[in-house]
Amino acid sequence: MHERTNDKDDVLRAYQILAHPVKRGIIKFLGEKGRAGFSELQRHLNTSTGTLYYNLEQLEGFVKQDDARKYMLTEKGKALYEILTRDEERLKAYLSSMSSPALMRFKRIFKPLRVLFLPKWLEYLVSKDSYYLILSVVSLILSFISICIGKLRFSLFFFTGVIENYVVLFLSYILSWLMIYALLELLSLLFHGIYRGHLRLFLSVPSGLIPLLIYPIVYHIISRYTYSDFIIGTGLILLQTMAIGYLTVILSSVKKLRMEHAFIIVSIVYYICLMYNILVSPGFLRSLLSSYG
Repeated sequence: MHERTNDKDDVLRAYQILAHPVKRGIIKFLGEKGRAGFSELQRHLNTSTGTLYYNLEQLEGFVKQDDARKYMLTEKGKALYEILTRDEERLKAYLSSMSSPALMRFKRIFKPLRVLFLPKWLEYLVSKDSYYLILSVVSLILSFISICIGKLRFSLFFFTGVIENYVVLFLSYILSWLMIYALLELLSLLFHGIYRGHLRLFLSVPSGLIPLLIYPIVYHIISRYTYSDFIIGTGLILLQTMAIGYLTVILSSVKKLRMEHAFIIVSIVYYICLMYNILVSPGFLRSLLSSYG
């Protein structure tokens, strides 16, 4: 009876793997290639680091690593590859029939938004040892220049007033950077038990805040014009959304999380930051509502 239950579980897992595009792609590529490294798999599948790590973990029993850390199929994986190649046309037809026209239209519409809010170039730069350090330094320099131009105090995804003291501006940015980093680390550990990539995440957080660098400059230029409050408020929402997307890409890449899991963590961090500003900054909520309205 126990063996029969295990057989049913294996069959169910096999169907789930064949129905999933990333898992199916891994099985097919390794079946054709024999062995492949992580970077080679990622290039072939054109997927994020976190998504690929997650799916490889889900393929335990079907995929394994050799002594050189290359991925290869187990005996179960090879049997699944044979099924996949033998019935590929019928499988594609079945999966196509399962995708509604509305879903396909949604994916086509969402693709350009993904390029804007979840950029692949950022994931690539953060994953490279030399590039992420350069990107971090450039992000910090641009941050300080932008804040000095607009003279706006940065406080955890938001800007809380004009300040002439540059030391206060710099310290506010650095404290916000440290708090956002600490919250990302804490939630990654609490929700997923992930305890790695600390330095890379710490140095990459300013890169995730890059979109918000535009805001002080925009504020400085258009704050004197009619309807400026509406434009500034709308612009801040857009830039905050982009920053959430950038931080999602960074967290997914550094902590090897699925993109949706990283997005949930970053969104929680954003709302913690929002509540913090409401509680500690007098008039913040009134100013926020007036600018958004």
